[in-house]
Amino acid sequence: MTENFNKYKKYFIYLILIILAYGYICRWFDIYFFWESKIIAWPILLMIVFFSSLKVFIKEREILSSSSLYIIICLYGFYHMYNEFNLNEEVLNKSKNFILNNKTIESEIGKIESIDFPVNNRNLSGNDYSIKFVVKGEKKYADIILNSYYRDRNLKNIDNLKIVSFEINDNYNSAE
Repeated sequence: MTENFNKYKKYFIYLILIILAYGYICRWFDIYFFWESKIIAWPILLMIVFFSSLKVFIKEREILSSSSLYIIICLYGFYHMYNEFNLNEEVLNKSKNFILNNKTIESEIGKIESIDFPVNNRNLSGNDYSIKFVVKGEKKYADIILNSYYRDRNLKNIDNLKIVSFEINDNYNSAE
């Protein structure tokens, strides 16, 4: 099986790079088909590079080889992906409810059909959240960024969470 993988590895990498390019081009030209392909393609590309480098590292058995550098870069990338997608479930639910019930968002993108791909938008403390969602409406897709914080820093209760503001594709709105 590994011989077949090695034989077609470069084609896998080309395919992933095409998917990444397609995802970015779709965003630039507002094409709403398979819009967030980059969220799928980056982890696959990292996995291919990681396992290829690991195989070379095991074969060479040298700590200072180029494959060990690729392994470190991939592990760093996996760590950042974990931080981006590891979100508090209560905060996510409250944020989704806010999006579903907000009339400004609904007037901008139409009746909300789905809310996908929640990602940490910025590195904030454990008390503050900035979460980016891809929201599909009847009219169009939109990136919505919700900014929230706990009013009482010591009481991390969902009732204590206050959504301060939101952004729809760079249009800033106050939540109050």
